[in-house]
Amino acid sequence: MKKKYLMLILTVAALILELLPYGAVLSFANPEGESFRRTFSYFSLTPFGYASFGPLLTALMTSALLVLSTVYCFKSTVKMLKIIKIVAFLGVIFSISPFFMGARYFSLTGVLISVCLLALCLTTSIKEE
Repeated sequence: MKKKYLMLILTVAALILELLPYGAVLSFANPEGESFRRTFSYFSLTPFGYASFGPLLTALMTSALLVLSTVYCFKSTVKMLKIIKIVAFLGVIFSISPFFMGARYFSLTGVLISVCLLALCLTTSIKEE
């Protein structure tokens, strides 16, 4: 029973962090050539428009995880748990994808979102007593 609520809490925590306007990072340059960073919500289409696909895909995976975790609270099946684990793992991959462009494109909020999703992925492996 505790596992179900932990999964739901981790999903909601990741979703709240994704709603904050500090997660997705884009680097721009002014006419003098100096670069500067702007941060956006994971649900913002601006990073997606600038070819940073990871944040929006992570947000979509987390939204799906919220629905799946809620359903799992009422109907616990092994198949549902496996689906949650796969979707959470995909969310982790999408969440860390901006890091592959460089550390400059990754924020502390992005790290916390990745940690929440990774913890959710690991929570699905815990045996229920």
